[in-house]
Amino acid sequence: GAKVYPNKHKEIGWFPVFKNEFSCFNCTRYLEREILSFHWHGETFDLPEGADRLYSSEATPNQGFSFGENVIALQFHWEVKRENIEKMLQFSGDDIKGGGKYVQTPAEMLKDETVFKNMNTNLDKLLHSFTKKI
Repeated sequence: GAKVYPNKHKEIGWFPVFKNEFSCFNCTRYLEREILSFHWHGETFDLPEGADRLYSSEATPNQGFSFGENVIALQFHWEVKRENIEKMLQFSGDDIKGGGKYVQTPAEMLKDETVFKNMNTNLDKLLHSFTKKI
């Protein structure tokens, strides 16, 4: 029920998200305060009524939220693998044309293999803490 609209900046590539001090049912307690994350979006959203912000980035204040103890929503992508990004570049590469402060080049997005493992580990931690509550 909240509004979705174009963001001031596109955010495409590897940029950190920052954990909000609020901790929904401890779903973020095992995660670092600043986490490098993959982004591919040009939109943002208002928080739904009753939701609590979990993550923000420099370009996008609402990067993730919880709603009660049963819902987590994330704007960024901890699930992607290198081959996913290669396909995104192949089929949606026009999104990066024109660049911008928060738009990386394909070479920047694909240069570091360690980011994929680290990011997937963060997703595992988040899902594990979420499922332990259920």
